[in-house]
Amino acid sequence: MELQRLFRAFRCLDSSISCTMNESKSTSLKDFLESLKSIMQMDYS
Repeated sequence: MELQRLFRAFRCLDSSISCTMNESKSTSLKDFLESLKSIMQMDYS
């Protein structure tokens, strides 16, 4: 498991989530999990 890459992706996602969803900080974990699902389905080729 490439956790470092995962955390880097999380940081990217988190900053963009913060930009787009400033008013709903409480949902950022849910957003992270949703994004994580997308990342898992993506193929880094």
